[in-house]
Amino acid sequence: MHTKEKILENLTANNSIVIITTNENNKIIGFVAANIMLLDDHRKVFYISYIYVSESERNKKIGSVLLDKCEILAHKYNCNG
Repeated sequence: MHTKEKILENLTANNSIVIITTNENNKIIGFVAANIMLLDDHRKVFYISYIYVSESERNKKIGSVLLDKCEILAHKYNCNG
């Protein structure tokens, strides 16, 4: 369930990564919230909890750019999933 408390807990966890993109007026137009997690089978994964692009900015490849940034960070942190 996506309660305010759960979202805050996710964003402030030690393993949390947040990527924010803004427009030229410094207004947030998209974000990704993710966590680096170690699974029971010892795989290190980059788990995306939330991805959002403002409705007015959709279909402009912003989501693709955010996911590309996630892939770069997943490689940087040696994630294999």
